Amino acid sequence: MVGNGGGNDILIPAIALDPYNCKTQWYQFGRLSSKCKDLIDDLYVDGVNYLNELSDAGVENGVLVGYYYTKNGLFRLKSMKQAVDYGNKILARACEYSTLDCTFVDPRQVVTESDIIFDGIHPADSGSQKIAELIWPKLQPLL
Repeated sequence: MVGNGGGNDILIPAIALDPYNCKTQWYQFGRLSSKCKDLIDDLYVDGVNYLNELSDAGVENGVLVGYYYTKNGLFRLKSMKQAVDYGNKILARACEYSTLDCTFVDPRQVVTESDIIFDGIHPADSGSQKIAELIWPKLQPLL
């Protein structure tokens, strides 16, 4: 299994009205709100449960892909850095604590703003290629 999870659960509300306060503004001194952390922690529970269900269904291995930093595109999401950092920490933990033999892949250091399309969220071809290059070394030995 190769997948990721939780991104839209965080980004869609942040785009609309940011009810969980997952965007961090300069005056917050980089502190992520407890409401946003609580949302991400709830997604962790869902993620572990899903990975465990996959394991129970006979899936033996998984590669869980984290998120890269968004940019100020169409949806003005540059201020999501703290949420991405916290979310990736939680996704890695979900992989570690599920019953599925799972490897976490972190794209933050390789996907740059030029690898993201105009909406500020989705990868361009170059971003997708970089993510695939991170996944392949983990996936290939399993095939």
